[in-house]
Amino acid sequence: MKDIFAVAIGGALGSVLRHILAGHLSILSVSLFTPIILINALGCFIMGFVVKYIPANNCYLPLIKTGFLGALTTFSTFTNEAFTAYDKDGTTKFITYIAVTFILCMASYLLGTIIAERAS
Repeated sequence: MKDIFAVAIGGALGSVLRHILAGHLSILSVSLFTPIILINALGCFIMGFVVKYIPANNCYLPLIKTGFLGALTTFSTFTNEAFTAYDKDGTTKFITYIAVTFILCMASYLLGTIIAERAS
């Protein structure tokens, strides 16, 4: 039962942070780089760091990984933005948006693991 509360608290914090960051990052939003790409990359970086730095039996992992990072990052908004790009600008922007998000998030996760390994 305590895991459920931890996930709920983490989810509340992550979703509020996403809302705040999206508002502040919208200033930087140019045609392809939307706030959600940057927020998802940040979440992937944190996830990569967490899985390498925090022991797997740590009691805070449900709060951090499932709750906070699950709410901070968002696949549904990514999907919506990809199809919005398709509707507005066609296949090229759709594929580019997906590719940039995928590559940036994978690279961010990897960077997080590298930094965590050096920190430990």
